[in-house]
Parts: sequence; structure tokens; C-alpha cells
Amino acid sequence: MLNIKENTKRTKLEEICHDNPDIKRKLALRDSVGRPSLNVDQPLLLKTIADIAIIGSAADAKRRSESIRSVKTLDDLTAELKKVGFTISRSGTYLRLLPRNSSTIEGKRHFTTVPVKLSRAQADYHRSHIDSQQHPSAI
Repeated sequence: MLNIKENTKRTKLEEICHDNPDIKRKLALRDSVGRPSLNVDQPLLLKTIADIAIIGSAADAKRRSESIRSVKTLDDLTAELKKVGFTISRSGTYLRLLPRNSSTIEGKRHFTTVPVKLSRAQADYHRSHIDSQQHPSAI
């Protein structure tokens, strides 16, 4: 009984929305089922991520690609997005950046990416220490 009521209600609503597209827009009805992606709800998200990452960034190390190497950490980038007004999780932000290796299973999870990579934590300072070149017997 409940299923018949739902169907008649749905068909009436579809007829009204078909006749008046303004009502469909006001009710925020969509044609597809399920939760809409963030790209539909927040269309300027990818552009904003790129704009935030460009500030204080560097070009690709070998200059072979158009990707941007960001100085910011993932937490900084997520906090900046929240300041601007986007509601996105930390992992959601990470999945919109370029993966480190696109052929892995984790790399294939990245969808609709921005040409931005996070900088890796590097231990350059340990290698360039003064005492690192001394012979062990001299110590």
C-alpha cells in the first residue's frame, strides 16, 4: 500500500517539475539517484585548490610537466579551504591532488585531480652536516 502511494506521489511530482522547471530548481531535485559529488555542489573547488597551492609554490623539479609542487602541507591546504568556505574532509582534499604514483591501487582512487603535488618531507639537512664527511676512526 505504501509503495503505491510513493509511486503516485512521485509521478505527480515529476509531472509538476516537467511542466515548471523553476519549481524543480527551487526544490533542488536531481535526475540521478544518490549523493551528488562535490564537483557538482561546489564547482569552484578545484580552481580554489590550485589558487591556494600556487601561493609559495615551486615548479616541477625537472620542468617536464605543468604540475605545481606545493610548499603547504595537507592540513594547511584543508584549513585554507575551510576558511574560504568549502566543506571538504582532509582525505577528500588529498584525493583531489595528483597521486605520487598513479599506477598503484591508491593512486587510482584519485579522481578529478588538480595539477598540484604535496612536497615530500626531505632529509637534506642530515646529508649536508659538517661531521658527516669525517672518517669514523678520527672520532
